Amino acid sequence: MHKILKNKTIYLAPFNDLSQKLFHKLSETGIDIVGFVDSYRTGNGIVQPAEIKDYDYVVISSPEYWTEISLNFDNEKILLTHSQLQPLIRYSEYMDYLDNCRKKYDILFLVYNKSNVQDASIVIRELNLNGYSAAIIETNNQDRDNLRAGLLENKDIPVVIKEFVPYIDFKTLVCLIDWADRKLIRDSQEKGIKTIGLVDGIEDFEDADYAYDRQAYKTVEYVLVSGRNDMRHLEYKKDKCSIVGLPKMHNLWTSLVEYPTENLVAINLNFTYGSFEDMREMWLGQVIEACESLNINYIICQHHADRGEIPDIKKSREDVYTTIKKSSLVISRFSTVISEALALGKPVVYHNPHHEKVQLYKNPSGAFSISDDVESLKSMITYEISNNSTVRERAKDFLDAQFNIREAEKPAVLAAKKIINITKEGKL
Repeated sequence: MHKILKNKTIYLAPFNDLSQKLFHKLSETGIDIVGFVDSYRTGNGIVQPAEIKDYDYVVISSPEYWTEISLNFDNEKILLTHSQLQPLIRYSEYMDYLDNCRKKYDILFLVYNKSNVQDASIVIRELNLNGYSAAIIETNNQDRDNLRAGLLENKDIPVVIKEFVPYIDFKTLVCLIDWADRKLIRDSQEKGIKTIGLVDGIEDFEDADYAYDRQAYKTVEYVLVSGRNDMRHLEYKKDKCSIVGLPKMHNLWTSLVEYPTENLVAINLNFTYGSFEDMREMWLGQVIEACESLNINYIICQHHADRGEIPDIKKSREDVYTTIKKSSLVISRFSTVISEALALGKPVVYHNPHHEKVQLYKNPSGAFSISDDVESLKSMITYEISNNSTVRERAKDFLDAQFNIREAEKPAVLAAKKIINITKEGKL
């Protein structure tokens, strides 16, 4: 596509970060750019739409406002940038893609990271078995690389791009997170589209350790929760909530448990989204000190949104589940990984020297151990490793309260049934 720009009069629109990056990229290939077109900005090299008369192409780089910008130009001379389709695409081809999206899916899933994609994909496959079409919405956010890694691992699941959603006639929107894009949810509700939250892991409903008020799962109309613990926080709308479990948990709970010949601790480094990020170095330093004092090797699983710098030699190159399966024990702060490790049959120490307030892990009922300094951590590591054969039995009650693991029917099957009922009849 870049070849058609050679020796042409090219403008980029609007003047933003995306178009500036494209300017440098095209310039490196020898393509001359006349300037930028922007209705709201002025400056050197920027002109108003009415000021350009003779041009071959305008390349629009604006996922959110391409429709409005395109009204200023001849459609035959518009090229759009879109990474999901191809670097440059003609306006007419883009519109054809939109037409293909129309009336294609019954249900859309709003996801934001790899974990969301994993659970959504499992449920979508169940929906497909019941004759319902569904797709994942690819969102543009700070965790985009992590999100795309999840999409690549689930290539059988259709993907639509977020800005295409207004062009799709769908009946239900399932949100794995409902506080990141409230406008899309509310716009859908105004159109009569059903909105469902699917709780994707351990949730701090009270925002006890967050600096902002997320109001988790209060924007969507219906909520499919993981277990009884979640229901306590949604009593005000219990007639529109149902326990289904966590889709990925079934595979973890039923997997084979194996231990390495030499002890290896998996450290879950998960200081993200403004929650205790200033405690990262202290926390990690204590965990490493405890492991080295006990002469136990360790490996660090760093959350995709954790911005801490750690030695490459100690950083796991595998996904968190693979790393946990190869480990003897997991040490973590507040995280769904604690529950996932227990489901995988691996002992856990919840290390909380920074005094997290969230109550969920404060009373483990023997499922795992808790520490708050180096000495208590060393003691708990020794205890948990020596009692590793009892992990799943000790964790059964805890995991059932949180993830409904005693339910005979798979979480994905239950979730699909509830989504279908809401889609068809507007009730659980």
